[in-house]
Amino acid sequence: SQPHAAIHIDGNGPTQGTTIEGLTIRNPDGHYGVYAGTGGSNSDVDGLVLKGNTIENIATNISSHSALAGGVSGVYIRAQYDEITVEDNTVRSVNTEGDQYQNAVGLSFSSFIGDTAFAGGGDTGSETAENTTIRNNTVNNITGAKSSRTKGIAVSGEFDQLTFGNNTVTNISADT
Repeated sequence: SQPHAAIHIDGNGPTQGTTIEGLTIRNPDGHYGVYAGTGGSNSDVDGLVLKGNTIENIATNISSHSALAGGVSGVYIRAQYDEITVEDNTVRSVNTEGDQYQNAVGLSFSSFIGDTAFAGGGDTGSETAENTTIRNNTVNNITGAKSSRTKGIAVSGEFDQLTFGNNTVTNISADT
């Protein structure tokens, strides 16, 4: 099996006050550079800071993209969360060559948890993510597979006090 993420912050606890700063993360065989949360109804990640990191070459050598993984992302946060700061990071070369409909995203934030369509039951609601700051990041060279929904920065769910500022997003594409 392929590695899931270079760094996984589970959030089945809750997880509070985690800082990832000044790292170079290269994960050529995994689906995510940094993955925070579980996507399940008990996933709780608070006080996460990602600052001054370089995250690159995500999924560039993956042998097969699993439909269950839902694509690839440099940073993927899927949890109930408060106080998330993602700043001064560089995310580059994230791609899903070959497989149809596999999305590639530089930075992805989702407050949806316990999604029935993916988890097959349980909590069908979502929670509001509070105090999310995304600033001074550089996202480039994100390439999705044929017919994918490729994004530089993706935000989905319910948010209270979502702040964007001074992000640079370039060279986002999908195979046709």
